Amino acid sequence: MRSVVEGRRTYAEVARDFGLVAETVRNWVIAEKKRNPGQTDETR
Repeated sequence: MRSVVEGRRTYAEVARDFGLVAETVRNWVIAEKKRNPGQTDETR
């Protein structure tokens, strides 16, 4: 999911890699952003 959050890849690209549906990946990314608002790799 990191590659989506950092803007390097689309939901569809990541979903294909893992055999998932793009909407599932999107939901995971949204949930992760809600759990860690405002955090990036630089602030971790």
